[in-house]
Amino acid sequence: MFCNQKANDSFIRYIPYDKVEIMENTNDFDFWSYYKVDVMKKMRGDFIHVDSDVFIFDNLFAPFIRNRNYDMIVQDRIKLAESQMNADAKKIIQYLKREKYIDVSRYDGKFLSAGTIGMRTDVKEKYLEVCNRMKADYLAGKIRIDKKFVSILLEEFPLYLIALDNNYKVHEILPHNEVLEHGASKAANSHKYTHMWFGSKFNPQYIEVMKLRIKKDFPKYSELLNVYEREVMSGVTI
Repeated sequence: MFCNQKANDSFIRYIPYDKVEIMENTNDFDFWSYYKVDVMKKMRGDFIHVDSDVFIFDNLFAPFIRNRNYDMIVQDRIKLAESQMNADAKKIIQYLKREKYIDVSRYDGKFLSAGTIGMRTDVKEKYLEVCNRMKADYLAGKIRIDKKFVSILLEEFPLYLIALDNNYKVHEILPHNEVLEHGASKAANSHKYTHMWFGSKFNPQYIEVMKLRIKKDFPKYSELLNVYEREVMSGVTI
C-alpha cells in the first residue's frame, strides 16, 4: 500500500498489509488523482493497481497475470457521457493532432476506467512519458480544459489513446459488451467486482454490509474492525 503519513496514522495502520510505503502527495488539487501516476513511477516490473474503494471477490486478475499476450488490465471501457468533458476530450485530441506524439486517428469517443489498472513494464514507460508531457503542456498553457476534468483527462484518457495507438491488447474486468447491455453495476455484480463510486463508500448501510462481509469471509480480522471502531470511529458521525 502506498499512502501518505496522515492516511497511515489514521486508517491504514489498522489494515494488515504486507508492506506500507509512505509517499506524500505533492500535486495541486487540479491533479487530485495524479498520485496514482506518481506511484506507478515507483513500480519495477509489471504491476496491478487497485483503487482503495474497490472490492474484489474472485480471482479477476488471473487472465492478465497468466496470459502474457495481454499488455494491460483495466476495470472497463466506457463512453464519455458528460458533455463538457466530451468537449474537453476533443480539445485534447486536437492538441495531439498538432503535437503528433500519439496517433489519435482511431479515437472513438471512449476511455478506460482505471479503478483497477495494470500494465507491462514497456507499456508503463510509454504511458508515463505521455502523462509527463501532457501535464507539462497543460501547466504551460498548451492544453486548455475545465479544471474539474484535468485529472481524468490527463490520467485515464491517455491510457486509452496509447492503447489504440500501439494496438495494445487490453483485458477488461467488466467486458464492454456486458456494460453496454446491462449497465456497469449489473456487469460488476456478475463478475463479483464492486467499485464504491463517490459518496457511496460513506453510506452507513453499505458500511455495515462491508463489515459483515469481512467478519464472514475473514473472521481472523474481525478484531481489527473492533479496534478501529473503538480507537478511531468512537464519537464520529457519518
